[in-house]
Amino acid sequence: LTYTFTFSEEITGLTSADFSNTSTATGCTFTPASSTGTVITVTASGCSSGGVAIRLASGSITDVAGNAGPASAYTGSVVRNGARQQPQFKINSLGATPFTMRTDAFTYAGDDSGGMAISDQRVFLTGDGGMGRFNLSDLGSPGTVSGTTDNSWADGIASDLRARKAYTFDGPSYGSGTGVSGTITGLTQLDPATGAQTSTKIILSQPITLTGGARGVFSGYGRVVIWSAVDNRVYDIEMPSGIVDDLGARPLTSGRAVSEAPGQTSWGTAEYFDGQLYLDYVESSTRIARMKVSDGTVTWLASGFAGLSDMANFTVDPSTNRWYFHFEHSAASFPGNPSGEEAIGYSVASFTTGPSATWGSAPSSPTNASSLTFPITFSDSVSGIASGDFTNAGTATGCTFTPSAASGTSINVVASGCSEGTVQVRLAADSVVDSNGSTGPSPAADSGSVTVDRTAPSVSWGSAPSSPTNASSLTFPITFGESVSGIASGDFSNAGTATGCTFTPSAASGTTVNVVVTGCSEGTVQVQLASGSVTDAAGNGGPASAASSGTVTVDRTAPTASWTSPPTSPTNATSISFTISFSEMVTGLTSGDFTNSGTATGCTFAPGASSGTLIAVVVSGCSDGTLIPVLQAGAITDLGGNAGPGVPVASSAVTVDRTPPTAAFTSVPTSPTRA
Repeated sequence: LTYTFTFSEEITGLTSADFSNTSTATGCTFTPASSTGTVITVTASGCSSGGVAIRLASGSITDVAGNAGPASAYTGSVVRNGARQQPQFKINSLGATPFTMRTDAFTYAGDDSGGMAISDQRVFLTGDGGMGRFNLSDLGSPGTVSGTTDNSWADGIASDLRARKAYTFDGPSYGSGTGVSGTITGLTQLDPATGAQTSTKIILSQPITLTGGARGVFSGYGRVVIWSAVDNRVYDIEMPSGIVDDLGARPLTSGRAVSEAPGQTSWGTAEYFDGQLYLDYVESSTRIARMKVSDGTVTWLASGFAGLSDMANFTVDPSTNRWYFHFEHSAASFPGNPSGEEAIGYSVASFTTGPSATWGSAPSSPTNASSLTFPITFSDSVSGIASGDFTNAGTATGCTFTPSAASGTSINVVASGCSEGTVQVRLAADSVVDSNGSTGPSPAADSGSVTVDRTAPSVSWGSAPSSPTNASSLTFPITFGESVSGIASGDFSNAGTATGCTFTPSAASGTTVNVVVTGCSEGTVQVQLASGSVTDAAGNGGPASAASSGTVTVDRTAPTASWTSPPTSPTNATSISFTISFSEMVTGLTSGDFTNSGTATGCTFAPGASSGTLIAVVVSGCSDGTLIPVLQAGAITDLGGNAGPGVPVASSAVTVDRTPPTAAFTSVPTSPTRA
């Protein structure tokens, strides 16, 4: 199940722990795709069959300004995970004797326009004057439920017969002569002893809108069914998840309550057996009908009663093998019936309830375990549990299922031999049997899903820092194929030549981590992650073999410079070329890096390149005098960022002489001469 959350602004701090399931499925893990953002998807995994209503806790996230939110918890609509569980429930008989009744029901509930529901302690009866409560055991300790005398909500009652809990509908309006009307949005549980509304609510997965006309409310075993006569529409509410299955228009026949009190609501029971849903109601003064919802076929659940006058509503309690009914006892011919007005009574009944199955929390997911244990609980003690009853509804293959016992109410099912993939154990429909001979579950029951992962997490190093470098701190990004934990400084070493390195990972877990390397001497740095040093969520150690980053050369030595053989001296050339050699590739060489420490003036220096290892420097414009080019200290930089040379470097001197030589006779021959 995937949910999309949209926040009003950028948020941070979202984690799995901020989510929970408020419905019936167990074992759910909620994983947000990101901890920050405005639109974030959240995936629910590991949930057993049942309802899932995701809840985001209040104050669990923070905006950029530091404000915590949301102000109140947010709960999403309930959805069904897996197939619906259809607990078997069949009424075998409704008897008339022995018969017990209270003749003063009118005192507490008023006239016969309301409904009936049971808890594990009381039976509740609604009339046009309020809601009465009576002991389930003997109809003793009668009273009127507080707050119901105005009929504001008391008419809208129903029961989950399996849980023995009574509820009232949220949302609709009620009134004498109109019954339940409006839009039903949920159910509120009643206090089992007092009948007062509690804070426990079930929110429906979709609202149910009832317009004018007759309606039916049918309490079932793990369900409540509502029928609207206006459009013959049937709504099947799964309990206690509140998931509504709209069964569409069904050709149901109106019951006696509807014909005698048009526009009001009829109360009865809902059965499920042989893969079919049935609705039971008082059809006439002598019989109770059982209607198949799928096609409207009517048979008789019970008949032969001598006068069920004004008895429109009834309910049952499978736990005590009884049925309860509301009638005008003065018109009925039950044994020992006195004269009088409204009454509530009970008599014997028998039921068949097929066993249902509920899976407990699935093992942690993902996992690399070779053996997985799934607990399962049955509603009744069952027998016939065998390995062949279980299959895998997930993607893993080769699974073998071993139940811990062949009978009981709670067992463990061990799945072994599974390949990688998902494991969701499925108990086949009607594969077990209870002491009454009833089979179950119906339909098949699926556990939560577990992902089996036995593959070591993979590793890939990102781009290494620029090389060479003189940096004192180097950052190497590393990415894992899945989220891992257990990342520590000791997991890293240097496979290069530099010594003294210290490794500091930016986090101990995650999918992308930066490893900061400090303290290294000169040499090469190649960070190596040891094999098996980290662990994925399933418990697999990785990487399978040591993983090394790219190599970075650490160079903190300044480049040196030397002048090669100087030009011929003296010279009268107007342009004089010198050559300077560097110990390594340098950059940043400019004219301004040179001066003349000789006597010639007006010299201009023009290096042949700004980078390299051997560069010609042409000097021009010099006056007569000596030319001694000097490269200034720190004028150039090597690729590691080191400035050099450490001190000025001077060339040999060249004498610039452009003055023509002059001549003068120092002596002349004797004159005259005869030479």
